[in-house]
Amino acid sequence: MMTVRATPDNSSPSTRVDPARQTQRRAIGAVIRETRKRQRRTLADVATATGLSISLLSQIERGIVGPSLDSLRTIAEAFGTSPFQLLLGAADLPGQAVTVRKGGGVYLPAPEFTEFQLLSPTLKSAFEVGKWTLPPGVASSYSPRSHAGIEANYVLAGRIKMRLADEVTELDEGDFVMFDAALPHQVTVLSDIPATVIFVICPPSF
Repeated sequence: MMTVRATPDNSSPSTRVDPARQTQRRAIGAVIRETRKRQRRTLADVATATGLSISLLSQIERGIVGPSLDSLRTIAEAFGTSPFQLLLGAADLPGQAVTVRKGGGVYLPAPEFTEFQLLSPTLKSAFEVGKWTLPPGVASSYSPRSHAGIEANYVLAGRIKMRLADEVTELDEGDFVMFDAALPHQVTVLSDIPATVIFVICPPSF
């Protein structure tokens, strides 16, 4: 199982990136490059499909910059997949129960999040379970986005504002919400501490 930790930047090379994070950025860049080449597509093809510049895509593939979650989702969708599926590949469902220990699982390189973790050991099942932590005042995406399936969120810590289509709901620690993920949605942290949320999506689509 591939593990990719969050990266610190999504728009420009950092002048002070430690070697471990550079390695992590190169890892996700290599996955994107290999997927693009396997599909026999050029950078220009992917740029057209995503609306991202060829220059940015090239920098992402070379690990010079880390993609934001929005950019990674857009790239994955252009490849006909999702961010976690892009990282996991064709992992099969284990034949018996699997324990994911603390710090394990797959981490998306989403610099706007403190952490974005897949807890499920595979995406070849009826649902996926994950956890994310978002800093105070930060939104989960530049604008509300949608995806297939039903999604449920349980707030472990902090206070969030969820925009779901034309409705806005505020959720505190211990609150739970379930909704049709086909409706555009976006989360913004209202608390002065990071917000941590457990999410479940059925069927897996992230």
